[in-house]
Amino acid sequence: MPIRVQMVRPAAEFRDAMRRRERKAYDQWKADFERRGCAAMGYRMEGVDLDRLCVRHLTDNLRVVVAFLSREEALIIALGPHDETDRRMNIYSFVYQAAECDVPTGKRTKPSCCDTDGFPPVDAELAERLADNIRAMEKAMRRRRS
Repeated sequence: MPIRVQMVRPAAEFRDAMRRRERKAYDQWKADFERRGCAAMGYRMEGVDLDRLCVRHLTDNLRVVVAFLSREEALIIALGPHDETDRRMNIYSFVYQAAECDVPTGKRTKPSCCDTDGFPPVDAELAERLADNIRAMEKAMRRRRS
């Protein structure tokens, strides 16, 4: 079942600024994702509500985080590096901030994105709330720069 993909603006801006190798990995993943849906994702995040977000490693430390609006439509919530030594370069910190929750501690289990029937974890309300929060975060950043 083909997937329609949307992106929040910060993810689209990051995609547009990618170097060739990263962009190639992203484009290959996106084509696969549009074709196979959650099967093209890696694992689910952890945390209250966030276990409905799926992650895929693209290259080195580059990650993409997706929320499913329906079985046929997904929203790229975040796209960027994962660097545990620099909070500003940690995509997971960004997602947890947008979700207004703490980063979970302890060992992560990384369950599969698809459920046992092969379906994605659909939560349109979560996707829309995160997108709204990301827009608000982006607006606040622009104000600070002005």
